[in-house]
Amino acid sequence: MHVVTILRYYLGMTQMELATQAGISYVDLNEIENMKTCGMIEKFCKVATCLHVAVHAIAMNDVLSVPEAFFQQKRNIKYTNSPKTKNSRLGRLGEEWVFQREQERLEQINPVLSRLVVPKYKLRGSRGYDIVSFKENGTPFFIEVKT
Repeated sequence: MHVVTILRYYLGMTQMELATQAGISYVDLNEIENMKTCGMIEKFCKVATCLHVAVHAIAMNDVLSVPEAFFQQKRNIKYTNSPKTKNSRLGRLGEEWVFQREQERLEQINPVLSRLVVPKYKLRGSRGYDIVSFKENGTPFFIEVKT
């Protein structure tokens, strides 16, 4: 997963929203996020400016280069509705527990990474896994919670 995708999730933005704000096409942003980046330095600069991060963090796909100032930005996350059935509520409690454990684990290692743990289960339209977390070296990995 590319650092732009992670930062976009953190801010609760869709690809289309970020592309529009950065002044690039959806296709270009999709290529950046899928690491098809040959000759895209101008577009890296636009995305970096929009996200308030260094260009090298995007060009080198380096999540550890994300500055503390990034976390001062307002988050505009559209959360899903609260679960209504007993099993769904139990599942959500399990996801919350794992999310909190991942943040605590990373807080000891790298506080920046702990803030980048993304609770995908809360975002509208998310499928495939529940949480995006990180290894100690900044490599993202995905967690699917089964309660």
